[in-house]
Amino acid sequence: MFPPGSSVVSTYYNAYSALRVSINAGSGAEKVGAFFATATKESRSQDISIVILPKNADVTPLQRSITVSIGDHVTLQVTTTINTSELKWKLNNVDIPQGNGKDTLTINNIRTSDAGIYECYKDRNGKHAMMRLIVRGCGNNTWGRSCGIECSTKSEAACSGILLCPPDPIGCSCNAGFHSHTCDQACTAGSNYGAGCNQQCHCSSNCDNARGCPSGAACINGYEGNKCLGKKCTYF
Repeated sequence: MFPPGSSVVSTYYNAYSALRVSINAGSGAEKVGAFFATATKESRSQDISIVILPKNADVTPLQRSITVSIGDHVTLQVTTTINTSELKWKLNNVDIPQGNGKDTLTINNIRTSDAGIYECYKDRNGKHAMMRLIVRGCGNNTWGRSCGIECSTKSEAACSGILLCPPDPIGCSCNAGFHSHTCDQACTAGSNYGAGCNQQCHCSSNCDNARGCPSGAACINGYEGNKCLGKKCTYF
């Protein structure tokens, strides 16, 4: 469901059929929150969830969407302009008492039941933090039903401000090379890269904002491999 006045049009992205949702700029507070859509074709259906955040929030998540695997450990974190002792947490509208008074929430030994929409707030007024935890998804800067599609490098003008939302369980992220709640800030050159700038560069130079280290790059201390993705083992 999306706010009144929203439009949905058929389009194509990387040769795939897609739907583009445009939310009316005048929707105000109604355009902030977690939104859900279901696409159905013949006997198949696919759910997609999207989190849209306010620009001037009292509580802001460090990440809009986090993807983990079963058995992982994850810490959700927010920044806030209000007293941390007043914060509360919810998962899918259910209170999480152990999160009261904290700006972080650690979840150990992830299970599928831990997936969903997390909220951190003092007042649920639309100016609080909302984030989505996705259990199991693609990695290594890839996406698609079988995680076999590689994020491509586009021009800055084409990529800035785009929030990509492939079908579950992959989830939403900024286009490769960009981050922030509005997906319009480029990754820090030579430091981070990939979708949402969530991956770290491990080469000494020429780290691409979208693709990371080039083949044959000189790796920083502690890493090795063709693109410096392998961590060196220490033997005793």
